[in-house]
Amino acid sequence: MNGYKKSILLIIFLSFTMSCKISKNSETEPNNTFSNANQIEINKEITGYLESENDIDNYYLNIDEEQILKIELSGIKGVNHSINIFKNENSKPQLIKVIDDNRKSSSETFANLYVQSGQYIFTITHGSRDLKKGNIETPYKLLITSRSYLNEEKEPDDNPYSATEIGDKSQTMGYFSPAQNSLNNDPISRMKEIDWYKFNINISDNTPVLIDLKLSGVTGVDSVVSVLNSAMEEIINVDSAGTGEGEIITDFGIKESGIYYIQVSSKNFLFNHDTPYELQLDYKTYNQNSELELNNSFEKANIISNNIITGKINSPGDQDFYQFIPPFKNKYYKAGCTGVDGLDIIMTVYDNNRNKLFEINNSGPGGSETIPYFMIKNSVYFSVSASSLAASEPQYTLAIEKFESNEVLEIEPNNSKNTANLINNSITGFITYKNDIDYYLIKYEGRQKVKISVRGVKDGKIKISTTDQLGFIIKSKEIESDEEISFNEIFDKKGYIIVEPIVANFEFPYIINIEDL
Repeated sequence: MNGYKKSILLIIFLSFTMSCKISKNSETEPNNTFSNANQIEINKEITGYLESENDIDNYYLNIDEEQILKIELSGIKGVNHSINIFKNENSKPQLIKVIDDNRKSSSETFANLYVQSGQYIFTITHGSRDLKKGNIETPYKLLITSRSYLNEEKEPDDNPYSATEIGDKSQTMGYFSPAQNSLNNDPISRMKEIDWYKFNINISDNTPVLIDLKLSGVTGVDSVVSVLNSAMEEIINVDSAGTGEGEIITDFGIKESGIYYIQVSSKNFLFNHDTPYELQLDYKTYNQNSELELNNSFEKANIISNNIITGKINSPGDQDFYQFIPPFKNKYYKAGCTGVDGLDIIMTVYDNNRNKLFEINNSGPGGSETIPYFMIKNSVYFSVSASSLAASEPQYTLAIEKFESNEVLEIEPNNSKNTANLINNSITGFITYKNDIDYYLIKYEGRQKVKISVRGVKDGKIKISTTDQLGFIIKSKEIESDEEISFNEIFDKKGYIIVEPIVANFEFPYIINIEDL
């Protein structure tokens, strides 16, 4: 826990304990309307009864300055009660919050009602989830305590119109309290308690802004964070951590000026009235060598400008797309993607028409994925995702460089007869990915006897096969490590050589030589 958060918790504790010298009072009936509501005071506990199924008790509180109120209502045996909170606007009370989380015999709590100068009315009535009944023997106790307003949410902030405004380098505090919002009638998020925040972004020189958003964890709560644009379209949602853990959005790109919104909520109506969460927002200018979210489709792919780009897998389903436009076409390039410990990278390559060429997932968590070389004729797309995400900061770096060689190299993909590489004298190839099969075509004008020499893959094991014109296997041989074998074969106009991995090693090549006899 950092010093800032410790200070906040200490202030809250002192505000709600040292200053709370509680005095007691009792309700005065009748108080079942706004006009005959009982006046109450901060730090003064009041006792009342819900005597019948129709009983309603109203209390009003006059506020002189902005502050935060904590409302605590004790349980009544066998009774389900609730708190309706109104703000008196020009003698017209407006309902701003309903606290009705629990069932009968249980207490109700609201951790942080933001109030300003004016009059507030608190209505104690029956809840909605149990049969309404009175109790003339067991009283309830209503206690409202107060503390000064700090850098925190202005609850109720349950919609974009009442969103709490925050800015760059801000540290804001909020609560997962209450558990539900019965005034939320949105069909998608019905009854969900959502804390809304808003911030303003100004884009200059068409340079995007990257935002970092950190939400601290709260005991007993599984939190969710979303960012929306001014059109109320969700542009990112993060729900990767578990109960009690925080959520993080890093280097999320914003390309347009305007007002943006943050939604903070909990899953399954989980709550915590005692421990606040901390929401931290930071801006920075976009670096073209960094990922710019959202880039989860071909249409939104980032351009790789300087042959290198860094990114982050924000959630288990995150898939980042990049487009590489080669400075030299029809040349070989090498690609590598390196991640942090715990990040099991999947690197997929697509051609300019978005057809999948191959997928690389050769190493385990924390390992690098490498394409030793492959021919790039036009622009290609890379996607980076992860099969496991056991890293707190799952960052990676994707790098591409031109590959120079005097050898004749295979051209991927060549995993079928239709994509077989034509081989004349010699060719060098790699087991590029798991279960990679490489086909090579041999063509002559008539029958030709040849000598085939193959050097195997160091620290690996491959099988090499020859076929007839139709691709039916004539013979097969296995090659251990980088030993070299030779054998003769007769081809009738054409045939194929097939290379298959038995024990894959992706780092070292194999070499095939053909000599006419």
